[in-house]
Amino acid sequence: VREEEDTILKPSDILGLEEREFYLMTYSGLFRGRSLDVSPLYLEIRFPDLAAES
Repeated sequence: VREEEDTILKPSDILGLEEREFYLMTYSGLFRGRSLDVSPLYLEIRFPDLAAES
């Protein structure tokens, strides 16, 4: 068995993606997809102030 290294994705393929488009590379193959629109995030995250705890 001879293994050949082919270019599957070119940089222009990645740079040419539209909003919410993506490529998924798995052992089953290469897939191109598009995510759905989602509502804005209504969650506020407050990180602890580690400098104040020292």
